[in-house]
Amino acid sequence: MKLLLILCDKAYEPDVAAFLDQNGMNIYEIIDGAKFSSPSFKRLSTSVWPGKEVIFLAFVNEINEISKSALKELKSQIEKKGISGSLPIRIYIQDVEEI
Repeated sequence: MKLLLILCDKAYEPDVAAFLDQNGMNIYEIIDGAKFSSPSFKRLSTSVWPGKEVIFLAFVNEINEISKSALKELKSQIEKKGISGSLPIRIYIQDVEEI
């Protein structure tokens, strides 16, 4: 089983949800209001560091090369939208085991 972890600006939530639904990855959890911090960028939902992140957790049996290609295309499309002052999207895939 794979865990698909997608972190994105709240503004992109509808795009990511539509992508997951259209690509058969329609069982997912959304964690709203996440905060992000790195040495070069912060989104802490404050007046100094405004903005919110959304985290998608999708568990899928397999992610094949077609799925990876589609995920890369989603990332590219969202990066082109480029909301000023936001980290557009980060996508991770991890092996997981259900117990």
